[in-house]
Amino acid sequence: MDCEFASVIAIKVVEDAIEYVEGCGSPPRVALIQTPVGVPPIVPPGEPRAPNFGYSPPHSYSYYTEPVVIFPQEKIGEIAKIIASVERQTKGAQNKKIHKAMRSETDKLLKDLMKDLYE
Repeated sequence: MDCEFASVIAIKVVEDAIEYVEGCGSPPRVALIQTPVGVPPIVPPGEPRAPNFGYSPPHSYSYYTEPVVIFPQEKIGEIAKIIASVERQTKGAQNKKIHKAMRSETDKLLKDLMKDLYE
């Protein structure tokens, strides 16, 4: 799963927690923590270093991406609105599928039950 879609799912989870978990409240805060690019591998003490791997202080490494991206509140709100809209649009179709599946699975059982009650 890519980090963009995972972020959308995270917003949905936080919105649901705000709605259903006592003590959770608005506004949701979302951040993406990425592995920094350009950081040297960590070598345990006493292990030989890779050839040509000289020591450089940590501050000399450049990052190609920010390691932590904090989502702006207005963007979180926009994404939450899109999620709610998609949920409303798909909920009816999902309910119909569930109803149809339950009906097809239980019809025979209920008919037999009713037949036994009235015999």
